[in-house]
Amino acid sequence: MPFPEVFDSSIINDLKKCPAKFLLAHCQDWKGHGGNVHLKAGGAFAAGCEAVRRAFYMGEYKHWRAGSTTTTCVDEGCPHYRTPHGHTDPGNWYYTTGPDSNRELAIQNGVEVLMREYGDFEAPLYGSGAAKTLDRMAGALIFYWDNYPLNHDTAFPVMLPGNKRGIEFNFTEVLPIDHPDTGNPLLYTGRLDAVLNFAGSHWGFDEKTTSSLGSGWGDKWGLRGQFIGYTWGCRQAGLPIKGIVVRGVSILKTKYECQESINEFPDWMVDQWYVELLEWIDDAKRAYSYKRFKHNYGDACDDFGGCAFKRACAYPPANQLAFLETTMERRHWDPVLRTETLLPKDAPL
Repeated sequence: MPFPEVFDSSIINDLKKCPAKFLLAHCQDWKGHGGNVHLKAGGAFAAGCEAVRRAFYMGEYKHWRAGSTTTTCVDEGCPHYRTPHGHTDPGNWYYTTGPDSNRELAIQNGVEVLMREYGDFEAPLYGSGAAKTLDRMAGALIFYWDNYPLNHDTAFPVMLPGNKRGIEFNFTEVLPIDHPDTGNPLLYTGRLDAVLNFAGSHWGFDEKTTSSLGSGWGDKWGLRGQFIGYTWGCRQAGLPIKGIVVRGVSILKTKYECQESINEFPDWMVDQWYVELLEWIDDAKRAYSYKRFKHNYGDACDDFGGCAFKRACAYPPANQLAFLETTMERRHWDPVLRTETLLPKDAPL
């Protein structure tokens, strides 16, 4: 039952909702089979938006080189280069240089990246994610940039040290709390879709895909820990921002919609968030030391159509492991590299 070495907003959110969910999802790495359509579609959309910005503002066009399984190794870095040993070439992303400030080519490249990231994933036939098919997500990307035109006047990526633009800004900061097993400092990480010069100031930007945008959608982000944490992380990295601009696009079977929400976070709120972040992690360490994680037994069990562990929690502890092994799989999420690794069935808990 390894304690996480790196925390992000999703891990902290699950800890706050239900410590038992934190245990199962982030200490034991249990995940549902087949992946989550909202995460898959949202990740592909974010990758597409990043590609659009890089192409338009920097003239960098992202492409995929397909891999193959060959009888002769083609990897120059492999000790078996040019020898027949059934080497698998996984393929890779690469960039080419092209014209900047070209809206059509930039969006075309973004759609190309989105389609590759979405891959052969199949959206469910029913439920809130049924509309998030590949073709609808590609259409959403085009619709998004039609509503928020690319230009250098209203919003553009800030210039960062090293002559880099504020496109997909990542931060990882050391926390003054040690890991309960290794003694190494714990880390907190986050990723913003962009840091833009907007309305005369620097703002973090986050694009969200959703199934619907109601009248109160824009009001839900003003106390969002995810975005307060982003503001803290940017300031720690020497990039002070006023807050976060959230842009949402809803994907329905017959139409798209957009909304924008501007959220400024004062210093006192950011400081308070940080103090309480450390307290939440201390609580988790205490629960870890006692091997006793409490259950919410409340609204968290039915959030977003139901917690993935709702059925598992209905079993007594002695029978829960057998149920999890037959209904779920173990995949470890790395918040820094943003990669997920399938764990072998015999990996220790």
